[in-house]
Amino acid sequence: MRQNKGAPGIDGMTVDELPGYLKHHWPDIRAQLETGRYRPRPVKRVDIPKGDGKTCPLGIPTVLDRFIQQALAQVLSAQWEPHFHPHSYGFRPGSGLTLALLREPGRTEPCRTVRIQPRLSIRTREGAKPMVETGCA
Repeated sequence: MRQNKGAPGIDGMTVDELPGYLKHHWPDIRAQLETGRYRPRPVKRVDIPKGDGKTCPLGIPTVLDRFIQQALAQVLSAQWEPHFHPHSYGFRPGSGLTLALLREPGRTEPCRTVRIQPRLSIRTREGAKPMVETGCA
Protein backbone atom coordinates (compact mmCIF):
# COMPACT_ATOMS: atom_id res chain seq x y z
CA MET A 1 0.00 0.00 0.00
CA ARG A 2 2.78 2.41 0.90
CA GLN A 3 4.77 1.54 -2.26
CA ASN A 4 2.07 2.63 -4.69
CA LYS A 5 1.21 5.77 -2.66
CA GLY A 6 -2.46 4.85 -2.45
CA ALA A 7 -4.96 7.69 -2.50
CA PRO A 8 -7.13 8.31 0.58
CA GLY A 9 -10.62 6.85 0.62
CA ILE A 10 -13.87 8.48 1.71
CA ASP A 11 -12.51 9.25 5.20
CA GLY A 12 -9.48 11.19 3.86
CA MET A 13 -6.94 9.14 5.88
CA THR A 14 -3.55 8.77 4.19
CA VAL A 15 -1.19 5.80 4.31
CA ASP A 16 1.17 7.82 6.52
CA GLU A 17 -1.62 8.44 9.07
CA LEU A 18 -2.57 4.75 9.37
CA PRO A 19 0.11 3.63 11.90
CA GLY A 20 -0.91 6.31 14.41
CA TYR A 21 -4.58 5.50 13.91
CA LEU A 22 -3.95 1.78 14.44
CA LYS A 23 -1.91 2.47 17.58
CA HIS A 24 -4.97 4.06 19.21
CA HIS A 25 -7.82 2.04 17.65
CA TRP A 26 -6.44 -1.46 17.02
CA PRO A 27 -8.00 -3.17 20.09
CA ASP A 28 -11.50 -2.12 18.99
CA ILE A 29 -10.88 -2.95 15.31
CA ARG A 30 -9.51 -6.37 16.26
CA ALA A 31 -12.54 -7.09 18.46
CA GLN A 32 -14.85 -6.11 15.58
CA LEU A 33 -12.97 -8.42 13.19
CA GLU A 34 -13.00 -11.34 15.62
CA THR A 35 -16.73 -11.03 16.35
CA GLY A 36 -17.83 -10.36 12.76
CA ARG A 37 -18.96 -6.82 13.56
CA TYR A 38 -16.39 -5.04 11.36
CA ARG A 39 -17.99 -3.31 8.37
CA PRO A 40 -15.92 -1.72 5.60
CA ARG A 41 -16.58 1.94 4.90
CA PRO A 42 -18.23 3.04 1.65
CA VAL A 43 -15.91 3.25 -1.35
CA LYS A 44 -14.93 6.63 -2.77
CA ARG A 45 -15.88 6.81 -6.46
CA VAL A 46 -13.49 8.63 -8.80
CA ASP A 47 -13.73 8.98 -12.58
CA ILE A 48 -10.43 8.30 -14.36
CA PRO A 49 -10.08 9.94 -17.81
CA LYS A 50 -9.44 7.57 -20.73
CA GLY A 51 -7.67 8.31 -24.01
CA ASP A 52 -10.92 8.53 -25.99
CA GLY A 53 -12.29 11.36 -23.83
CA LYS A 54 -14.55 9.07 -21.80
CA THR A 55 -14.03 8.25 -18.14
CA CYS A 56 -13.72 4.98 -16.26
CA PRO A 57 -15.09 4.73 -12.69
CA LEU A 58 -12.63 3.69 -10.00
CA GLY A 59 -13.53 2.72 -6.43
CA ILE A 60 -11.05 3.71 -3.71
CA PRO A 61 -11.49 1.93 -0.36
CA THR A 62 -10.29 3.57 2.84
CA VAL A 63 -6.67 2.97 3.82
CA LEU A 64 -7.84 0.95 6.83
CA ASP A 65 -10.02 -1.29 4.65
CA ARG A 66 -7.13 -1.83 2.21
CA PHE A 67 -4.85 -2.70 5.14
CA ILE A 68 -7.34 -5.30 6.42
CA GLN A 69 -7.92 -6.68 2.89
CA GLN A 70 -4.17 -7.07 2.38
CA ALA A 71 -3.69 -8.78 5.75
CA LEU A 72 -6.49 -11.25 5.00
CA ALA A 73 -5.17 -11.87 1.47
CA GLN A 74 -1.71 -12.71 2.83
CA VAL A 75 -3.10 -15.17 5.38
CA LEU A 76 -5.51 -16.81 2.94
CA SER A 77 -2.94 -16.99 0.15
CA ALA A 78 -0.40 -18.69 2.39
CA GLN A 79 -3.07 -21.14 3.55
CA TRP A 80 -4.56 -22.00 0.13
CA GLU A 81 -1.73 -21.53 -2.39
CA PRO A 82 -0.16 -24.97 -1.71
CA HIS A 83 -3.47 -26.65 -2.64
CA PHE A 84 -3.70 -25.22 -6.18
CA HIS A 85 -2.78 -27.38 -9.14
CA PRO A 86 0.76 -26.58 -10.35
CA HIS A 87 -0.62 -25.64 -13.79
CA SER A 88 -3.30 -23.28 -12.45
CA TYR A 89 -2.28 -19.77 -13.52
CA GLY A 90 -5.36 -17.53 -13.27
CA PHE A 91 -5.44 -14.71 -10.69
CA ARG A 92 -2.52 -16.06 -8.70
CA PRO A 93 0.64 -14.31 -7.50
CA GLY A 94 3.50 -14.48 -9.99
CA SER A 95 1.43 -16.14 -12.69
CA GLY A 96 -0.41 -15.27 -15.86
CA LEU A 97 -0.91 -16.20 -19.49
CA THR A 98 2.75 -15.70 -20.43
CA LEU A 99 3.93 -18.05 -17.70
CA ALA A 100 1.24 -20.58 -18.60
CA LEU A 101 2.35 -20.60 -22.23
CA LEU A 102 6.00 -20.73 -21.25
CA ARG A 103 5.33 -23.85 -19.21
CA GLU A 104 3.54 -25.63 -22.04
CA PRO A 105 5.31 -29.01 -22.47
CA GLY A 106 8.39 -28.70 -24.66
CA ARG A 107 8.46 -24.88 -24.76
CA THR A 108 11.44 -22.84 -23.67
CA GLU A 109 10.17 -19.37 -24.68
CA PRO A 110 6.79 -17.63 -24.94
CA CYS A 111 4.59 -18.19 -27.98
CA ARG A 112 4.33 -15.61 -30.74
CA THR A 113 0.86 -16.83 -31.67
CA VAL A 114 -1.72 -18.20 -29.22
CA ARG A 115 -4.33 -20.83 -30.08
CA ILE A 116 -7.70 -20.50 -28.35
CA GLN A 117 -9.97 -23.49 -28.85
CA PRO A 118 -13.47 -23.96 -27.35
CA ARG A 119 -14.01 -27.33 -25.67
CA LEU A 120 -16.97 -29.22 -24.36
CA SER A 121 -18.65 -27.59 -21.42
CA ILE A 122 -18.37 -28.81 -17.84
CA ARG A 123 -21.26 -29.18 -15.41
CA THR A 124 -21.30 -27.08 -12.24
CA ARG A 125 -23.94 -26.38 -9.62
CA GLU A 126 -24.93 -23.33 -11.66
CA GLY A 127 -25.25 -25.33 -14.92
CA ALA A 128 -23.03 -25.92 -17.92
CA LYS A 129 -19.94 -23.72 -18.31
CA PRO A 130 -17.97 -23.51 -21.55
CA MET A 131 -14.28 -24.39 -21.35
CA VAL A 132 -11.51 -22.79 -23.41
CA GLU A 133 -8.19 -24.45 -24.11
CA THR A 134 -5.20 -22.26 -24.96
CA GLY A 135 -1.76 -23.06 -26.21
CA CYS A 136 0.87 -22.10 -28.75
CA ALA A 137 -0.23 -22.18 -32.38
